[in-house]
Amino acid sequence: MDNTLNITQQKTKAKVRIAIVGKLKTILDKRLSSTHDYIFRNKHGNKLKRDTLTFWFSKIRQKAADAYPEFSDEILAVQFRDLRAKAGTDTFLSSNTESAQKQLGHASPQMTKRYIRKDKIVQPTKS
Repeated sequence: MDNTLNITQQKTKAKVRIAIVGKLKTILDKRLSSTHDYIFRNKHGNKLKRDTLTFWFSKIRQKAADAYPEFSDEILAVQFRDLRAKAGTDTFLSSNTESAQKQLGHASPQMTKRYIRKDKIVQPTKS
């Protein structure tokens, strides 16, 4: 293994290579040290299905909305796919559009810009 996670985007078939470092390395080392066949699995060790992940996300989102009723409208509006846009935005804010584009597997910077939720903060110039 070359310490990369090779992902093929489902929609575009774009290939993305993610360095296995830091917390990701810790998590994957722990998951791969077991005798199970899947990295992402349910409590029985079987493959974690997309529907199950969606169900868990909805359940946790509802718990958060119940715990913080003053924010329930915003919490319930969050969708699982919003996390991908947030990751792209965070990469853009800490680096640049090209890095976010590579992370998201987009063919063009224009598509990446549609995912970016915030722009970088510009400091005023002294006059």
